[in-house]
Amino acid sequence: MKSIYPSRVAKALKLLKESGQREALIISSNPHAVRSRDTHYPFRQNSDLFYFTGSHAEQLTLVLRPYAKEPVVLLVLPEDKVKTVWEGPQASVRPLARLLKAEVVTSSDQLKSLLALVRGADIAYVQSIAGTASAALKADLSGRSS
Repeated sequence: MKSIYPSRVAKALKLLKESGQREALIISSNPHAVRSRDTHYPFRQNSDLFYFTGSHAEQLTLVLRPYAKEPVVLLVLPEDKVKTVWEGPQASVRPLARLLKAEVVTSSDQLKSLLALVRGADIAYVQSIAGTASAALKADLSGRSS
């Protein structure tokens, strides 16, 4: 069965490149919703991230940069051993990275990594869903421009 996700990513890269400027698109997974500090709602993936990746992985950020040597990047947090004990191991993003021909960047400081990844971009399209890496990037970039 042929996957539709690589063609969606390729189309987005093409559209970003056609503008003639160095543009980047950053989409993060939704934060995990918690009620009363100890009750977790079922996780629901960000629809835009799911459209491009088909992944239900938590704490995942997709970065598209057609001007870069590695145009597709998946940014993930390192494995949390305590969370693994209580909730079980998380699925690897390596198969998704192979499918999308993406580089995987593992970083505990996602804001610093995102800043490095979008360095050189004239325009960065960023979602601003509170509690996500892309929202932190937007807040940081907004603070720098004022």
